[in-house]
Amino acid sequence: MKRIIKVLVILFLSCILASQMCESAQPFQASNVVDDSPDLERCTNLDFGVQFLCRKDWKMQVNEKELFVIISSEPTVSFVLEKIDRKIFLLGQLTKHILQEMGRYSGGFNTESVQMAGKAAVKVKAFSDKYPEIRLTDYYVIHNFGLYRVSFTVYPKAKWDDYQYLLKKIADSIIFLER
Repeated sequence: MKRIIKVLVILFLSCILASQMCESAQPFQASNVVDDSPDLERCTNLDFGVQFLCRKDWKMQVNEKELFVIISSEPTVSFVLEKIDRKIFLLGQLTKHILQEMGRYSGGFNTESVQMAGKAAVKVKAFSDKYPEIRLTDYYVIHNFGLYRVSFTVYPKAKWDDYQYLLKKIADSIIFLER
């Protein structure tokens, strides 16, 4: 049963969160080691126009709408930076009702206003609606008139505490590059 759940989660993360297979041979450049975290480097993806902290051994893929990063495969920890195809131009339009309609969150999720990449953002702390063993934190931010979601997921949810500080550090490090 655990093996079946793990296979479903991996399929979920690679198919649902990253809606199609990503293709890019070497989409990232790692540079200069970060002083307070010698194992983290600043990674840049020019195709997607973003920088964030990463490790060399993480698997990273990108396509025109999303960037997919596998931080760990055991437990399953990932983050996805995705351009959302919704006509939302102001964060005030992103109500709890709209978030619930997206079908990602089980009932009882929390939202708060935060800053990400120097911009106002909405942070959602929740469990997956379809896979309750997955804990996730999503950030919604508007950049260049587009709505973006930065989603961090951990399976099983009991492992969240082991990764929450690393995920926060990555979230705090995200920079959208001007094109």
